[in-house]
Amino acid sequence: KFPTPDHLPASQYLRDLTQSALEDLRPADLAVYQQRLDYELEVIDSMGFSDYFLIVWDIIVYCQSHAIRVGPGRGSAAGSLVSYLLGITRVDPIQYNLLFERFLNPERYNMPDIDMDIPDNKRQQVLHYVVERYGQEQVAQIATLGTFGARAAMRDTLRVLGADSETLRVWARAIPKELDISLPQAYQKSAALRQLVSQSETNQQLFQVAQTIEGLPRHISTHAAAVVIHDQALYQVIPVVERPNQPLMTQFTMYDVEKVGLLKMDFLGLRNLNLLDTIIKQVQKSQADFDIEAISMEDAQTLALFRAADTNGVFQFESDGIKQVLRKLQPERFEDIVAVNALFRPGPMKQIDHYVARRHGKESYQAIHPILEEILAPTYGIIVYQEQVMLMAQIAAKFSLVKADILRKAISKKNEEELAGLRQEYVLGCKENGYSDEMASNLFDLAEKFAGYGFNKSHAVAYGLVAYQLAYLKANYPLEFYTSILNSVIGDSTKSAIYITECRRKHISIEAPDVNRSTDIYYHNGKS
Repeated sequence: KFPTPDHLPASQYLRDLTQSALEDLRPADLAVYQQRLDYELEVIDSMGFSDYFLIVWDIIVYCQSHAIRVGPGRGSAAGSLVSYLLGITRVDPIQYNLLFERFLNPERYNMPDIDMDIPDNKRQQVLHYVVERYGQEQVAQIATLGTFGARAAMRDTLRVLGADSETLRVWARAIPKELDISLPQAYQKSAALRQLVSQSETNQQLFQVAQTIEGLPRHISTHAAAVVIHDQALYQVIPVVERPNQPLMTQFTMYDVEKVGLLKMDFLGLRNLNLLDTIIKQVQKSQADFDIEAISMEDAQTLALFRAADTNGVFQFESDGIKQVLRKLQPERFEDIVAVNALFRPGPMKQIDHYVARRHGKESYQAIHPILEEILAPTYGIIVYQEQVMLMAQIAAKFSLVKADILRKAISKKNEEELAGLRQEYVLGCKENGYSDEMASNLFDLAEKFAGYGFNKSHAVAYGLVAYQLAYLKANYPLEFYTSILNSVIGDSTKSAIYITECRRKHISIEAPDVNRSTDIYYHNGKS
């Protein structure tokens, strides 16, 4: 439970906060925002999640009041107007046509999942606040279990049974160095291992014993992000581990923690947020009123930087592959950058060339039906986002967005039994809308094909915003950008060389070390 002022019901306090924020926002189409807000609050209240939103909001407020930069959102939470009005996310879901139902679905009783990105050097500070706020006995980091892989199972079996180090090395060399390989697979692939096993009855028994422990838990460690918060002492509900000068740790993994109904939250340490914050502070030394949230999303220099694929140091746009896509596409707006981020994934990659060709008018396309043109026109007739599949189901098959999200999830999980029933409903809805049997079936096939690898648009927009902000700083404040990024890679000679070479190419001179002037970090003189 969130400790609301004056013992107000959590739902009422949440409504007061968001309504006040909406009035401050003063959107042009207030009625649309008000209707969306009322709907979201009704769903959140009916599912009993008002306290959850207030807890997340409280953590965000702490971060803001202690100069800790929080990411603009991640995952489907960016589709929530309530999250946006509370400052939990900084992406307007109505502006980008993001769907609340992709995040929270009253017919799918899962806990909300609002992951918070925090600079990696501030994560412990935030965790300490949560422990202080909600109690040492009521907050714990979540355990993760390391399991016996093929090599570890074989090595530990031999060690326990008294084998010497040379024997351990012989067996280890016989197992192929492949990720997630099992002992039976290793036996099939490695002649050396088969020979070892066949040498004696003892070796056969050793190999058999090793297989019995393969995959079992081997050691416990702390999950990189997950934290559990409860309104009672956790040891009354689940087994926990006490650790000196650290928060408690659960003995359950995150899946079991959720199964018993506890609230899991993720605080993710993100290096790029630390970098972003450092650059902004550099800029504010000479421009005190600089506000990264107020920058133009149509900045010509920033978009030119993306077109040139000059994206070293830009979050999620540093690989050679995605740079090649940027050069081909030549983005002209923020939405193009979001699309590139979503397309550059193993599933939708095959659509990149079609997307580029259509973007430049070299390939014609036509929506499968005129009624779907508005949904698919922004992505040139290609389904890029999961939200597009949901909107297609809403318009073509008369699905509610709640039902459309159930369809999306069934497709992604390949639940054949559930899909068969949904296909019947989909086709029937399409026929009621005047589609032929063939067209209705084709529409469902299209949804099934694309939803399996379509990307979450809410996440793409939120992470695209981080990338855009870094690119903006690189394009408009290069001295501050390179000073900060060079400081972030001190000790990494490869990355340092990349950025130093880039500086010189842009006529930014880097002076040699000087015993009289040098410090332990890079700094700039504001000129070159």
